[in-house]
Amino acid sequence: MKNTIIIVFITTLFTCKAQQSTVSLHNSAEAFGINGYYYKDFNNYLNVFEDTWVYTNGNTSLTTTLQKKAMVHVTTSDLSSDYYTDVVIGEYKFIENGIEKINTLQNLLNNYSDPYDYNMVMTSVSISSDINT
Repeated sequence: MKNTIIIVFITTLFTCKAQQSTVSLHNSAEAFGINGYYYKDFNNYLNVFEDTWVYTNGNTSLTTTLQKKAMVHVTTSDLSSDYYTDVVIGEYKFIENGIEKINTLQNLLNNYSDPYDYNMVMTSVSISSDINT
């Protein structure tokens, strides 16, 4: 009986996981980047940035594509921070005088383990209560 209790205790100990705290990404009272936290975009504020934006002036254009990624795991290189967050990532294409100078749009197809490997990353938006909509 004693061995059974010890086996059950050890099995329970190894199968238990720490509970993850989920907090709002926006205007959170919690400091950003706390280990084990998930900074979630509860109100989908980041969704308004998802789109392809094009600026054109003659034969010169800049195309920017932004996408939202949910629950992206972030670990700093020194391992001091380990958390999850919703982010907006982006890439771009620049054409000058009809000649493509740079095009990173294909990077959106990559699933980088570090969101900061994308050329554009937005992790937070401060939402003001006095915005008139």
